[in-house]
Amino acid sequence: MKYLYFSLLFLLIVVVLPAETLINSNITADETWTLSGSPYVIQANILIYGTLTIEAGVEVKIDPGKYIIVGHGTTSVYAGAISSMGTVSQPVVFTSSQAEPAPGDWDYIQFRRYLVAENCVLNHTHFEYGGNGTNSMVRVGDCSPVFNTCKFSHANNIGLDNESDLESSQFNNCTFEYCGSNPVRMPVNYVNRIDESNVFENNAIQMVQVWDDMINTEQAWVNVGIPFHISENLRIYYTDSPMTIASGCELVFASNKYMKVGHSTSSGYCGGLIANGATFRGETGTPGEWYGVTIEYYNCGASFTNCTFRDGGYTWNTTFRLANTTATLEQCVVANSSGYGVQCSENATLLMNNTEIYNCQGPISMYPNNLTGLGTGNSYHDNADNRIQLPGDTIDKDVTWRNQGFPSKSMGIFSSVAHKSLR
Repeated sequence: MKYLYFSLLFLLIVVVLPAETLINSNITADETWTLSGSPYVIQANILIYGTLTIEAGVEVKIDPGKYIIVGHGTTSVYAGAISSMGTVSQPVVFTSSQAEPAPGDWDYIQFRRYLVAENCVLNHTHFEYGGNGTNSMVRVGDCSPVFNTCKFSHANNIGLDNESDLESSQFNNCTFEYCGSNPVRMPVNYVNRIDESNVFENNAIQMVQVWDDMINTEQAWVNVGIPFHISENLRIYYTDSPMTIASGCELVFASNKYMKVGHSTSSGYCGGLIANGATFRGETGTPGEWYGVTIEYYNCGASFTNCTFRDGGYTWNTTFRLANTTATLEQCVVANSSGYGVQCSENATLLMNNTEIYNCQGPISMYPNNLTGLGTGNSYHDNADNRIQLPGDTIDKDVTWRNQGFPSKSMGIFSSVAHKSLR
């Protein structure tokens, strides 16, 4: 009787245990993973060369050190896709196979160039505990998967590394949390794909990592709730219209990096920038940790309103540098420079009003011919030498100097051959 009791109990336990489907080989044709077959356990590196459809509620467990590659890098013959059909109440989950999961348990999921693009849409899909070693947990190559309301969490490094140059590659209403590095890494030309719908919380580096150094497409950056980490020099060369940076955006530059708007010698790289309420700064708040911002001669407009520039001056000896062109600073702050706050070339025209410059070695270096651009409402304080530096010695056009509240320091002997008005 006792034997019969334990036999029935064992049978009951077997009945209630969930199904488990082991995956040890590549997927080379269209296939569907069903809820009744869940969880699917990835025990080998898997290549997907067809469309894998995953039903709502399916759990995919990945063994340590294993990865999934979707599509092919060089031929459309092996195009693949994941069509993930998760819902709010039944998300699809890619996770660790370990009883006690930890960041980096499995390697990554990579989407390669040749996908079945129209099928590669992932809805309400969670990715967690991947990114072994230095790998990003989810990697997007030159292709166009779409992530809708997905979650990237507990990655060992970056949650989503998007290297795609295709406009159709998108992620919307996604959550990135508890990643061991940046939540997202993006090429500079496609930062405009990130919108306010995404959420970034509790990541080790709460910044979007931005790589590559040349903007040659139309860009409108919005405030996504965390800063953009500029890891390389940034050159704005798009000629058709100025790049725009919206209020609340914060660009954090890595050590010894710079931003250039336009080009010094070629009109073919005539970029422009209009920023309102943006911040440009270094990583740690140390004076001189990055070069600063330069507006080059060939540009298609440079205007800054309610912006902050700080922590520059490395090698350039200034945080904001204006070549022989025109730019506007209106209600801005320039601070914490290891050199000048603002430095202008001999034929530059800076239109500056209601701007504060402080904690710099000197507030401004500007040729006497161009002091007309210093308007009203500017303030200068707590600079090592709180005087305007005048490197030139000739005034050869009509100029108006307005009272800036402190002296100017001439670096030579003036020779005036035009009308000068002092106010």
